[in-house]
Amino acid sequence: MTPEGTRLRLDAATLLAPRTLAVLLPTSLVTSVLTRAPDDLQSTLGWVGVNLASLAVTGLWVVVLLVLLADGPRRLGLRPEVGLPLAVTVGASVGLTKGLSTSLFGWTAGLLDDPFAPAELTRAVSATLQGALLLPSIGLVAAGLGRLRAEYRRLVQERARRTLLAGGGAQGEHDARIVRFVAEARARIDAAVDPTVVTVLEELVEQRLRPLTRRLWGGGDVATDFTLRSLLRAALHVDALPAVPVAVGFGVVDLLFRGGDVPVGTSLVASGAKAAAVLAVFVVAGRLRPRDRRFDLAHLLGTLTVTAVLIVLLEGALVRPNPSELTLSVGVVLALVTLAGFTLLASAVRVALRTRVAVRAELERLLAGDVDEAAEVVSRRLRDREVADRLHSGLQNRLIAAARRIDASGGAPDVVRGEVAAVGRMLDTVVAELDAPEGDAHVRLTELVDRWAGFVDVDVDVDDALAVLPAAERDGVVRAVTEAVNNAVRHGRAERVVVRAHVSAGAVELEAVDDGLGPVDRPPGLGSRLFDTLTGGGWTLTARPDGGSRLRLPLRPG
Repeated sequence: MTPEGTRLRLDAATLLAPRTLAVLLPTSLVTSVLTRAPDDLQSTLGWVGVNLASLAVTGLWVVVLLVLLADGPRRLGLRPEVGLPLAVTVGASVGLTKGLSTSLFGWTAGLLDDPFAPAELTRAVSATLQGALLLPSIGLVAAGLGRLRAEYRRLVQERARRTLLAGGGAQGEHDARIVRFVAEARARIDAAVDPTVVTVLEELVEQRLRPLTRRLWGGGDVATDFTLRSLLRAALHVDALPAVPVAVGFGVVDLLFRGGDVPVGTSLVASGAKAAAVLAVFVVAGRLRPRDRRFDLAHLLGTLTVTAVLIVLLEGALVRPNPSELTLSVGVVLALVTLAGFTLLASAVRVALRTRVAVRAELERLLAGDVDEAAEVVSRRLRDREVADRLHSGLQNRLIAAARRIDASGGAPDVVRGEVAAVGRMLDTVVAELDAPEGDAHVRLTELVDRWAGFVDVDVDVDDALAVLPAAERDGVVRAVTEAVNNAVRHGRAERVVVRAHVSAGAVELEAVDDGLGPVDRPPGLGSRLFDTLTGGGWTLTARPDGGSRLRLPLRPG
């Protein structure tokens, strides 16, 4: 069985999303002004105004396209999907609208003598090619990320289902870790004299608690959940300088964005030289990347700044000699923004592709039916997270706060005694929570329903007379109900389970009905042995006429 939703769908809303246009249109504004090489501030502001007007017209055209491609098919009951040829056409129309309207508004403002001069027509063609290339590309990336987010959400759901199936076996190990830490903490604090308490607390956090928390929190997780924020964070720390894709992408875009007043040969040489410069700087910077990941952002910004300055110098040397200071400044900013966009996009795509392999492999393994073994692994991983959160938010932060208060007081004896006493009470509370007995049967059954909420609809109706049964029999009912629900989901893939337990003459009749696949032909497992123990072998599992299973458990009294 493989994950669903392998087809990549691109619709008008994704293709013409505000985020996409928010990236492309401002860049188009700056480059359109820069390629006309204005000589002074007045002409620069004039071209800025012209481009703002052309952006408004382009925005209106985007609204028209959304109505035609999204609202129209939806009202007719059709999918507003956009194939690649149509996506390229839509992108070209947006670019052409931007290019032609800029020339026309420039002519109207007196900045151009002829809006249909060869150079302006070449710019319009360049803008058309930009739209045809960039808009579908970004749209496809957005659609792909949407599909990957859906797969990741399904993986999280399957992980949670397996966690619920796995029971509490993994928790004991983690509780033991906390108990060992608490015992060591109490012993070290009790043995410390006042001046060394701060050191003891700091060592407990740095040498014991913080490493344990990090191991529990980070083990086995994928690099990203495919949201934009997590992708950028992963891209920054995992693969910050993808030299080849950034060099090629920047060279192509630089060639397309250059105006038609530059000879084709010169334009090709300049764009090729810039691409080579990007490649060289990125390769060198990659080898000089600092070991400490905290400096990744500074390293990336420094690399991009050096590259942007080099690119502007190459533009001045090969294409536009003697540029003004304004042109140089705008050029550096534009190159920096463009490089940053390409770098983060290429890194994010790499991270997404690598993570997709891991997500699909785990999802396929879970869906293939390796539930028992996978359940324990996933349960251990997610319970690790829960334990790590308890350690971090409770113990670790409290110890740090105590150390800071003692240090701020200069080791005042009353402050030391008060903080040590507070830490001791907290440690005792942690142990008491771990040793606390389980709640009564009704509470445990309510918790069972709550754990499945959002994944499976579980309805448990237990007779009030259950409360008068001996504790061992009540525990047997809870175990039977829990195993019945687990089996319905684990083996029958049920989405709804209804459990009824009726007490009569001291005996319990339990019935579980589900809407799953029905009884599965497989060797008896732990659940079967549990049911045999609870009923003396008198339980039945049958198929329902309308699908699913019916489990009957006559639990023996006493």
